[in-house]
Amino acid sequence: RAPAGLPPARRRRARAARSAGASLTQAETAIDASIQKLEANDLAGGYDSMQQAKQLLDASLPRIATAQLTSAQRAIAQAQRASADIFAQADLNKANADLQTARTLNTDKKFLESAKKGEEAEDAALKAEQTAVAQVPTLQTKIAALRDKMNEHKMQGGDEYAREDLAVMDSSLTAATTSLQGRRIPQTLQSITKAEEALKNADQKGRKYLLNKKIIETEQTYASLRNTETETYFANDLTRIGTTI
Repeated sequence: RAPAGLPPARRRRARAARSAGASLTQAETAIDASIQKLEANDLAGGYDSMQQAKQLLDASLPRIATAQLTSAQRAIAQAQRASADIFAQADLNKANADLQTARTLNTDKKFLESAKKGEEAEDAALKAEQTAVAQVPTLQTKIAALRDKMNEHKMQGGDEYAREDLAVMDSSLTAATTSLQGRRIPQTLQSITKAEEALKNADQKGRKYLLNKKIIETEQTYASLRNTETETYFANDLTRIGTTI
């Protein structure tokens, strides 16, 4: 496989040279010879060299097309491992469709067209893989944000009202981090979803816990006021507060 960092045109030339081997090199030599002969007004010699180049190119095309199919298949497999079906489905679908077209053209011995379509399939697969890989930092940020929420609950007494939910969050986020490091994206997403569900439960319990805490504090304040001399002066207000509680 040609290095992914190369521009598309250079990748294609590298693939072609590797696949065609000596035939392509010989064809290029024959083309150069043809040009030199034509410039020297050797029309017959130039024509012969050009015919030789064409034969060599024709011999190279089946190998180039076959190698391109293999390269496209490999790129699609890598995109699938990166979970492009989740994050870049349109590009992955295009890559698969172009690969199927390239196979059909290859079967019909339209090797040049097959190679071109195979290049399109590989480029679409590379784009899909890049899009999927780019989601990793986003997932890392999401995991960190969920862990911050979990810690907020713990700081406000979460172990009292949502111990089990916070334990589920902790284990799920640990699992998400581990699977993300191994680029196991589906498992990462499952663990994140589990952590989000546990957070939702903790949020509900937390709101109820804080409300009950406020009620208890208000009742305690009311009771302390009832036991002071101010009761005489604020009897009506205290009665109204008691009724509200």
